[in-house]
Amino acid sequence: LLPYITNQAENQRLKKNILGPELYATLVEDYENDDIDLETPYGEFLIKVQHWIAHYALYRSIPTGIVNISASGINQTTSESIKPLTPQQIDLLMDDYLRSSDEALEDLLSFLEEHSDDYEAWKDSHSYTLIKESFIASAQEFDAEYSICASRSTFLSLKPFMLEVQSSVIKDTLTTDLYDAMLESVESNDFSESEKVILPWIRKAIAYLTINKSIPHVAVRITDEGIQVYSRPDRTNTKARISANEKRLADLRQACKTEGEIYLSKIVDYIKSHLEDFLEY
Repeated sequence: LLPYITNQAENQRLKKNILGPELYATLVEDYENDDIDLETPYGEFLIKVQHWIAHYALYRSIPTGIVNISASGINQTTSESIKPLTPQQIDLLMDDYLRSSDEALEDLLSFLEEHSDDYEAWKDSHSYTLIKESFIASAQEFDAEYSICASRSTFLSLKPFMLEVQSSVIKDTLTTDLYDAMLESVESNDFSESEKVILPWIRKAIAYLTINKSIPHVAVRITDEGIQVYSRPDRTNTKARISANEKRLADLRQACKTEGEIYLSKIVDYIKSHLEDFLEY
């Protein structure tokens, strides 16, 4: 498992997408110097990191871990007592480890969010789960508008698409001046009565249009509770899985686009009928 721990899990995802380079470097240095007391919150943080690494490394190891690679080629060992896994069993095993790694990642991100003041380097990184200067600042706020199972990792995956929707579609709808004024109201949590009317519609429009925009670019798991983004898109890249979900995802995209545009229309209609309350428009 070591190659998957050091190369795949730690270096690629942990450093770049989860902790950020600065916090990652600090943690590695403290770990190598044996300078972490496991009975402290910092030790708890390390354990949560290790928990995610273990599950994610197991997931990444399965495709090659079940085969032998030698001078004679690539093969699987079989005998009377050892039978190779079927493709279906391999898929189920990978899905199980992927799901458990996602759960471990959610636990890690939840811990960091709860103790964010102790991890300033993380707060300053692209991996920070709370967004400043945004109409939707957290996974919980997004979940209130469109269910993502309150998943912080899903929210992080959706963040670039959400910010694009906000800075383009919403800004164009409100005009730049009103957009800036509304963001100031969000930051200060001080709204006029008319702003209170359109703010929920803005958030609904952002959420629905974000789902619409992101679906072609992320691997989505659709559940009864909402949607979640897979940690690795390659888990959905089997022909059977794509074929089974293609129409459902297309229908979901169109439904979200339609809903988002309905809320945009409500925003514009209300503003135009209350222009005296929106002088920036």
